[in-house]
Amino acid sequence: MQAKEKNIRAIMFVRVSSNAQDYTRQITELTPLIKQDGYNDSEVAIIHHKESATKNNYQNRQSLQELEQYIKSCNIECVYVHEVSRLARRSDVMYKVMGLLEENHICLTIATPTLLRTYENGKSNPFAHTLFGFLAQIATQETEQRAIRSMTGRQQKLKDGKICSKCLFGYEKQNGYAVLHHQHSLIVKEIFQMISEGNTCADVFKKYKHTAFFANCTSLTTARQRVQAMIKKSSYIGENNYPPIITKEQQAQAIQALAKNQNTAKDKQRGCKDNYLCKHLVYSANGYVMSATR
Repeated sequence: MQAKEKNIRAIMFVRVSSNAQDYTRQITELTPLIKQDGYNDSEVAIIHHKESATKNNYQNRQSLQELEQYIKSCNIECVYVHEVSRLARRSDVMYKVMGLLEENHICLTIATPTLLRTYENGKSNPFAHTLFGFLAQIATQETEQRAIRSMTGRQQKLKDGKICSKCLFGYEKQNGYAVLHHQHSLIVKEIFQMISEGNTCADVFKKYKHTAFFANCTSLTTARQRVQAMIKKSSYIGENNYPPIITKEQQAQAIQALAKNQNTAKDKQRGCKDNYLCKHLVYSANGYVMSATR
């Protein structure tokens, strides 16, 4: 955050949840309101961030930390937000922010759904504080209802035989259903076959590292984890609304071979690297062995 000017008197607080959104509408609608209240451009700071107001707590909200820094270093009189949910969607965060503003006698001006100011003529507005609590609760419930609708929608898709997320490698999605991808499903079969025959994950990576399965793999460790995860996924035997690519027996055989390869690798790491018991013998002046070192 850049050093702030001491003449900053008002804050325009705008927030969106994803990179696909922008702040244009919020800024456009808040600017006339700020001008109407008599603040010029040099007296207004804009806090704008793209962050989730649901997942993050107060300490993890960069925008709120920036707001607090402005309040500590400048004589802030008013904070403008387009709607309560732009400030926060969690009640614990919402009331902590409100406490910070009240402690410093800063007016919170909410543009929609109706113009609401927590301070009028320098005095606290009891009606505004009551309505703020109501709007804050609505903002929190909106998030909860969205999560419920999303979960219900996923459950219904699963009942209909559809999938709710991005397809696994080896499949493609058509009208919400998982169907076999002709080329990728063959690669899946071959990987299971290689592991069953005793090949390591490194062997698989060497052969298929240029395929889509190993896209964005930056190391052998990442590739190994990806192969191990594939071998254990039940979707490849026809569960979770996926058509089968391999049989249960083929998966069990691959899992057993994979475990055997891992145990062999661990045994090699634990084994003695030298073929001797003692490399150097330390003798006393009388010729007796005092100690043995490697």
